[in-house]
Amino acid sequence: HEHKRTYDKVITASILSELFVSYNILVHFSTSDPNVLQITPPLIIKRNQVNYFVKSMDELLSNGVMSIAAKFISKNVLHR
Repeated sequence: HEHKRTYDKVITASILSELFVSYNILVHFSTSDPNVLQITPPLIIKRNQVNYFVKSMDELLSNGVMSIAAKFISKNVLHR
């Protein structure tokens, strides 16, 4: 059970990191559930910004979750 929670956190952190580094999109973990990415746009957001976010998520996730996690682990764990 503990390994599953750790795995989920690594996947979430991988996506969070890649969104920021590659797409300049800042999201964060939900305080109630660290396996949930929380998206908090400003009060005023334009359609093109929403479209950019959706396109970026689609592009990122099309690489596959395991690929994203492997890149994150390689950069943040193995090479420290």
